[in-house]
Amino acid sequence: VLGRGGTGGVEGAVSASAASNITIEVSAPSVAFLGEQGDNPADVQNHLTFNVGCPGSFMLAAADSSAPATVSALAPGASCSSSYPVAITAIPDGAFPPSSSGLPAAFPARGVSGEMVGGATLVPAEGDVVTGVRRVELRWTPARGQESSKPYRMCFRASLAGAGGEASAVRCVSVKVQKCQYCVQGGDTIKSVASMFDTDWLHIYTTNPTVRNPDELAVHTRINTGVFYRAKKGDYLDLVAQKFFTSKEQLLLGNPDLADGLDLVEGDELCVLPPVCAVECKHGLDCTPIP
Repeated sequence: VLGRGGTGGVEGAVSASAASNITIEVSAPSVAFLGEQGDNPADVQNHLTFNVGCPGSFMLAAADSSAPATVSALAPGASCSSSYPVAITAIPDGAFPPSSSGLPAAFPARGVSGEMVGGATLVPAEGDVVTGVRRVELRWTPARGQESSKPYRMCFRASLAGAGGEASAVRCVSVKVQKCQYCVQGGDTIKSVASMFDTDWLHIYTTNPTVRNPDELAVHTRINTGVFYRAKKGDYLDLVAQKFFTSKEQLLLGNPDLADGLDLVEGDELCVLPPVCAVECKHGLDCTPIP
């Protein structure tokens, strides 16, 4: 209200008003795994190697990547935004081997009643306090029997809570559980490891030249349990066993991913344990089993 004064007081008043148009642009919600947008792609690890008996882990992080809302009435370049809570879960789609949870499942330990081993878990990562960012850690200690030439495949979905379920992103990670290697557990010796793989302690000892004392092994030390052999065209388990003076049963101990009775595929990676004490070789080439 505008007033105009005079000697006799207020002589009159006029009123004024103004109208303004405000445009608000709201983008669709979106989420992305960190390392896929804006970060260096070289920092993203999608292919990993774990060892039997050694605790392994990798981190996953995702963030609300929605573009902020813009308001035309604000100062140029100004915006307003708020982040949706982010969730990361394992999904069965794309998992190998197939799993209802999407993660390697636990199974009964050999020779230990009631103990389950080999299961992977997804846990919140330490320091997950940044608004709009979620960090989780995949933890897995592979057990004997999970070695495989073909990598495990685990897939994860990042989603935004409260965004109607439309905003999501998927990332898959391949993990190879290395054959021919074993991580020492408490109380293990070269002799006890050899017994696990049905071989002579001298074989394990000779394939680990860095081991000085066979009776004193540091926990989680990686030791070799055999040597690698790539299958040739026409190979099958009995034939490979004959080549290396071993047995089909022992080959299956070191290669649990191989189905008994199936033909090998050229290029398949096998872990073999050639005997040391049960073979006599002349000039290093002409070898025959010792009766």
